[in-house]
Amino acid sequence: MAVAHVHPLFRGSIHINSTSINDHPKIDPNFLDSAWDQWFLAKASAYGRKLLQTHALQEVLVSEETYPGASVQTDDQWIRYVKEGVNAGYHSIGSASMMPQEKNGVVDASLKVYGTRNVRVVDLSAMPLHISAHTQAAVYTFGEIAADLIIADSRT
Repeated sequence: MAVAHVHPLFRGSIHINSTSINDHPKIDPNFLDSAWDQWFLAKASAYGRKLLQTHALQEVLVSEETYPGASVQTDDQWIRYVKEGVNAGYHSIGSASMMPQEKNGVVDASLKVYGTRNVRVVDLSAMPLHISAHTQAAVYTFGEIAADLIIADSRT
């Protein structure tokens, strides 16, 4: 079972690391920087244990917990557990957020990169907030919207 926090409050950053195109950018997801995110994910993980202990699930699952293990009981232990195991779940978004430029946004509402006339970001890096669903449909939607915007711009 995986426990996910799809509306975290933390905000990471991505920065150019050098002038060479061969160097990777410096990426800091800043996971669990928010005390709320730590508390919420710790509580959700502890509740996940309770769910796995129900009769209905015990009938189909191995009865002994292996990770994090029965020794994790207190709020502090759960927080330590989530800090050690948190990951992005491979659905990262927002590295080029659609927000006002003064709030560190990268693209405007037409998906154009600030300071350019014809460069757009058409993927979920422009999505500033996560959704409570798989991201596949959202990326298709971004593509459809971008296509409409590009066609509309070509007619003006």
